[in-house]
Amino acid sequence: GEAGGVGRAMERHRVEGGMLNEVGLLFGGCQALLHERAAGLAADCAVGHGGLVLGAMSVTYLAAAKRGQSVEARATARAAWGGESTSGLVATSCLMAGSGKADKVVSEARMRFHHVAAAGARGSMR
Repeated sequence: GEAGGVGRAMERHRVEGGMLNEVGLLFGGCQALLHERAAGLAADCAVGHGGLVLGAMSVTYLAAAKRGQSVEARATARAAWGGESTSGLVATSCLMAGSGKADKVVSEARMRFHHVAAAGARGSMR
């Protein structure tokens, strides 16, 4: 993580057949998964440990990704609030797609992650 409770991470994959919808484009759910994985890693880096759960996510779909393209989610997470029993982070992620030429933005996401302290874990969102 960086100073001030900021973390950054990337998640990269090549688009393959099982990731495609019926019209041959990357499923929106696969895009959301890549955003969540990259942002979760960034959030872990921001706090210096794991134990975070996704509380909310909003994805904006902007373009298509196709079979054979490389897609990369680039995420940043920042500590946003904290208390005795819970703390949380906000994260943003940008999913880029390319085929060796110019990359394009496929989707963007905003997420909130929650960490429940061990003493209050019985009520966590698991």
